Amino acid sequence: MDCFDSRIRRIFKNYSKIILFFLILSSILFFLMNRNYYEYPTDPEIESSNDLDDYPKISSLAGYINLTNSQINKTRHYHNDTITIEGRIYNISNPSEGFPDYNVALFINGSEFQNFNDTTDANGEFKINFTIPFYFDVYAQYKIEVNITDYIYPLIFLKENHFIIYTNATSYFDIGISSPMHPGEDYNIPGFLRYDNQNGAGIPDEQIKSNWVNETIPLPPITPFLTSLDGSFPADIQVPNDNYSDTLYLNVSYSGNIPHINGSKTLISVRLFRNITCIWNTASSATEGSQIVIRGQILDRNNTKIKINNRLVNIYYDNQPEGTASTDENGDFQFTFNIPSGLGSKAIDVVVDNFLGLNIQSNTSHYISITGAIASET
Repeated sequence: MDCFDSRIRRIFKNYSKIILFFLILSSILFFLMNRNYYEYPTDPEIESSNDLDDYPKISSLAGYINLTNSQINKTRHYHNDTITIEGRIYNISNPSEGFPDYNVALFINGSEFQNFNDTTDANGEFKINFTIPFYFDVYAQYKIEVNITDYIYPLIFLKENHFIIYTNATSYFDIGISSPMHPGEDYNIPGFLRYDNQNGAGIPDEQIKSNWVNETIPLPPITPFLTSLDGSFPADIQVPNDNYSDTLYLNVSYSGNIPHINGSKTLISVRLFRNITCIWNTASSATEGSQIVIRGQILDRNNTKIKINNRLVNIYYDNQPEGTASTDENGDFQFTFNIPSGLGSKAIDVVVDNFLGLNIQSNTSHYISITGAIASET
């Protein structure tokens, strides 16, 4: 009898485990099935679904959000262009019936762009004008959806479709003012290759082609080079040894990276100088040990309308180098200097610094009369 009771207990225990297993499995399946009521496929490779009937239906499922101007799908647009997203919210039971007065907003890659919104009309239709931001990556794709922003619980609306768009950009040579150059010097293009405009980010690692043009004929092409990470131009380009032209032009071009970035080109004007002159604005007398400020303006000796700006100059006093100064946009420089010992008339000279080893010295020197310091009374 005891043996029989033991077998009964074992059988009951095994059945209890089986029942418990099925209860847990049923609970998991119930959770997963109910969760699907609130989900909709968001795979960016799927623009629309024709299988909405396969999704579970519950009594609170009210309708669909449908994007209607499908010609937008998989199209490419420039930064700052405006595109229109049109659509409709309609009744699941009666598609001819729209849902009016619902507030909707644009969602891109899952993020709400709340400034781009609309309210559905009497037919449930909406229209949202969206301006492509400058920061959109030209190498990325963007998933366009529209969601209802009102609190509509327990009503549920499924997104029937979405669009994919791509962006592209123009390119822009943002070039600063070029300082006058001496023939044979290395010229570095002052500026950047940018997206879209002068406020755009720099375009890195793109090939730039260039060639010099004098006032009559183009010169041989220069070896292409790549832009730096910030879009600047790292290459030093030698200025041709042109002994006649007052101006050279550097023709710079970028072929683009189609379809992402359009190409562009520009012509940079570079003035040439071969000799300089200095208009001095410095004291004519001083005493030993006193401090003076040496000032002047550097100009092209042959054409004084050309200011030798943004250049390093070397300062000489009594034929001895004393230091360097930089000219500003107007070609002006200044250098603070302590007068050493030594009486009489002393010459101050200025030489444009260069890597050619040339003595590009002003044809005018400034002479200053140095006297002894007056002894103080004791």
